[in-house]
Amino acid sequence: MPSTYTSLLHHLVFSTKYREPLIDTEWRSRFHAYLAGTVKGLGAVPMEVGGVSDHVHLLVGMGATPAGVDRAVGSAAGGVPPPATFWDASGVAHRRAI
Repeated sequence: MPSTYTSLLHHLVFSTKYREPLIDTEWRSRFHAYLAGTVKGLGAVPMEVGGVSDHVHLLVGMGATPAGVDRAVGSAAGGVPPPATFWDASGVAHRRAI
């Protein structure tokens, strides 16, 4: 019996406000690891995470189930995945109320 395989890859790009060079090389790799963990927490697969001082690229793989795609893309593209967190230059993710 034939079967099909679906692989959905999404390329997401996030930039700093006004494209200011705020992502320092000293903590950039920890920031990328944090983003990869956030993607995993949303049920997706971080294929690649990278970027430079003013923007980040994420190549994200997702299953073909509509509910999983809607949740993962919606949360990632929405900017702040639940629970709301933000990253500071010390390399620590902080929770904050939104």
